[in-house]
Amino acid sequence: MNSNKFELIGNANYIDTRATEKGGFITKVLLGIYLGRDKEGKSLYESVEVTLFGETAERFADEIKKKDSVYLEGRISVNKYKNKEGIEVSKTQFIANSYTKVSFDKDKKAFVAENENLPWGEK
Repeated sequence: MNSNKFELIGNANYIDTRATEKGGFITKVLLGIYLGRDKEGKSLYESVEVTLFGETAERFADEIKKKDSVYLEGRISVNKYKNKEGIEVSKTQFIANSYTKVSFDKDKKAFVAENENLPWGEK
């Protein structure tokens, strides 16, 4: 079975929303994802850029603030183009079609959704 789906939970470190010429919206969020700890006990993080479009992008920009924890779900896309030197370049993109704000429950030692749209979320 083939599937093109991602699910990410992380902190919104940078949010950039722009209006398009046709009146739509594009939001790019740099998501800080916790990877665990290294041998010395130092926390490890990775940054992933995720893009949202349309009404979802507009709502995200209104509802999610820097440092908020968020769950994003969507698809992976590969954008191929030629750069200024004429070399073909491939860029993997994460395109989110849904999101929800989450918080970490220290008692449960897990993230919980702030709404009931997710199967693992509790209100």
